Amino acid sequence: MAYDTLDENEMKIEIARAIMSREKELFSYNFNINNYNTMLIALPSEDWPEHIAMYRGAPAEALPDSLTIEDVELINDYNYRDRIRYLIRTETIERNKSQRVLDALKQQITPEELTTLVAQIKGAV
Repeated sequence: MAYDTLDENEMKIEIARAIMSREKELFSYNFNINNYNTMLIALPSEDWPEHIAMYRGAPAEALPDSLTIEDVELINDYNYRDRIRYLIRTETIERNKSQRVLDALKQQITPEELTTLVAQIKGAV
């Protein structure tokens, strides 16, 4: 679709569709962030213990057989916690970018037009 060939109403319909998509995307980011934060509750919150800190980031298959199963589980929990913290940061960054795009889209259409067009779009599906 060539956007330069759309008339004003078609362009507003495309903007409304884009707004709907961004709102779903933001919901997804918030949903993921909430889930990750909930998952963190069950994982260690303190710094890595000294006796296993050298295994930070190591996959389970790379851990020496001499480790106890308790230490292997603990290493896994800390690595998983660190991964979830990273995911929270990246999801938050991406959510903020998406919010900026949504804000820009909403400046191109009035709230009344958006309400009308969303109803039209949902009725056409």
